[in-house]
Amino acid sequence: MKICLFNVTSTMDRLGSAEVGGVEAYGFGLAAALRERGHDVELWGGRPKEALSYPATGVEIRLFEYLETRRVPDLGTRFRRLAQRLHFAWHTRHEFCGRHFDAVLIFKPYDFVTAWLWRRWGVRSRVVAGIHGPEFYALDRFFCPAVDALYAVSPSTAREVEKHYRVKCPVLPNFLDGRRYAFMERGEPRERLIVSAGRLVGWKGMAVLIRAFARVKREIPEACLAILGDGPERGSLMELADQLGVGGSVSLPGLADPGRLADYHRRAWVYVQPSIGYESFSISTLEALARGVAVIVSDRVGLAEWFGAENSLETCPHGNEEALACGLTGILTGSWEAHCARARRLRTVVERRFLVECVIPQIEALCENRSLQSSV
Repeated sequence: MKICLFNVTSTMDRLGSAEVGGVEAYGFGLAAALRERGHDVELWGGRPKEALSYPATGVEIRLFEYLETRRVPDLGTRFRRLAQRLHFAWHTRHEFCGRHFDAVLIFKPYDFVTAWLWRRWGVRSRVVAGIHGPEFYALDRFFCPAVDALYAVSPSTAREVEKHYRVKCPVLPNFLDGRRYAFMERGEPRERLIVSAGRLVGWKGMAVLIRAFARVKREIPEACLAILGDGPERGSLMELADQLGVGGSVSLPGLADPGRLADYHRRAWVYVQPSIGYESFSISTLEALARGVAVIVSDRVGLAEWFGAENSLETCPHGNEEALACGLTGILTGSWEAHCARARRLRTVVERRFLVECVIPQIEALCENRSLQSSV
């Protein structure tokens, strides 16, 4: 098939920065996986202000001018996102209509309007929407019929989509290449290192994590914290750590390439995803799980829905620094052997549900209008 991943990101900026996060990383991974299975794949997005390097996927990346957020009247985030999508659709219309894709993958409800416009411009490509969160807006139900199929990355997101659009929405999770994220058989780490990763923006909950860490530090003086990523909250997070007296034990090393991230996973005692806003999946948490790191997540992280009672992820109420500190203290002072045994059990869930070979055939089926296999 000739497949386009359309409007994967508004800026094609650095992965993990304030503008680019999980959906963009997902898009690059999906493009690479589809190409490896023999499809002709193109990835379309906005041209950045500076020359940047991208993951070596072998996928053709086509970049176009994009309307900057600051140029859109501030009538709310959803209005701005919709205006950007409409601008991008109009700016790319001639070239897109001439490409004659078999299937087009979009990733935000904002692009439902784009799909509606494509139909009026004569585009007959099959349009599949992978929904990563319920970003609904006024009149979006009117444009939804222009999309041929939808899927969601978590059960809760699928329920919201089905309720809002009144259409069937299968659940196909984010995925990993098992070759890149092999289970790490480790001895007990020498340091009580807590690791987290993500964009440094408010809804990711990193301030809650730092406050919880300050409580942990009183019980476990040797504990330390590393938060990987970049974003507008970086300075304020360091200031908070200093104010709480733990600045010397908190590091914000910036964005991490895959090799550096693997090193942090190898050294980590526990990985934390402290989101206070709704996070439909959390691929960074899945990466840590795949490598055998103990994990604790807030109750706003959708990945936890995929693990049953027997292999449930440890969760805490979002925004509750005391509960998070209690959970972290329990993990850091617990038996390393017990952690390893639990990690191996969780890895079996990863292998059964989240590897490329489990998920990509299902996405191919949607692109080809075939019936899905049994639930992944």
